[in-house]
Amino acid sequence: MRGGRNWRGRTAEGRLRCRAGTTTATRNRAGNTPSGTKPCLKTDVARRWCGRRQGDGRETSRRWPGRNPSGGRGGTHGRAGRVGNGRRANPWQAPEPEARCSRTAEQRSAPDMTAKILIVTGDAAESLEVLYPYQRLREEGYDVHIAAPTRKKLQFVVHDFEPGFDTYTEKPGYTWPADLAFSEVDPGDYVAVVIPGGRAPEYLRNDPELRKILKSFFDSDKPVAQICHGPLLTAAIDSLRGRRVTAYPALELDMQAAGATFQDAEAVVDGTLVSSRAWPDHSGWMREFLTVLRAKAPVT
Repeated sequence: MRGGRNWRGRTAEGRLRCRAGTTTATRNRAGNTPSGTKPCLKTDVARRWCGRRQGDGRETSRRWPGRNPSGGRGGTHGRAGRVGNGRRANPWQAPEPEARCSRTAEQRSAPDMTAKILIVTGDAAESLEVLYPYQRLREEGYDVHIAAPTRKKLQFVVHDFEPGFDTYTEKPGYTWPADLAFSEVDPGDYVAVVIPGGRAPEYLRNDPELRKILKSFFDSDKPVAQICHGPLLTAAIDSLRGRRVTAYPALELDMQAAGATFQDAEAVVDGTLVSSRAWPDHSGWMREFLTVLRAKAPVT
């Protein structure tokens, strides 16, 4: 017993003291105060919400929403604002791929009439160049999936420009889960593809699965949006020969070596291929791409 109270919070005389320490009102075992004084409301709340002790010392289940009879957390969520493992939910954190893609059997069997667009990327992709088209196309009504070498949480980067630097700088960016791996992609399920930039295209162009995916889009003449270093991927499958493109300005020689005509412009449209230089050109890039999409592959 500590401070004159046993583990039940009772004093030696059997009175229940207010643990909040804001009042000296006490009650007898029947719950009445000796002189008719107002009982401690905080103690009443504590008694109702903090549970009671059973004879073996275990605490009964609290009356929080989501609690099961054993006192554990029931369902997906326990207390409001908390996820099943007790950690407070982060409203800005992207859901895991399983949670985002989980559908009932009836939903899976029903035909999905929403047009789907694929974004192909990986670690070290430029954050804005992935998330801006992802959100803008979803806003338009398209169902957008992000594919990567494996289904995992991707680490994006931020490419920025600092005074005195002859090239861009790189900083850690957002993280985001990939919806599926390249090996799981069926290009026939998608009406268009987006190829962000960043550092990712440098190594992604060596992925044979991704090269097959991109070749399928060009063979079917489906809309393709590429930006910054993204054209390194389309150059790797020899799909730029004879086309007009733009890219990050430092790639001008790479585009010419791929047989393309390089234009230093905000957005360059060649048929169903829409190119842009970098994230400062996002507005013009998506404006032109959506014009192509609405004509070639409307939402429904």
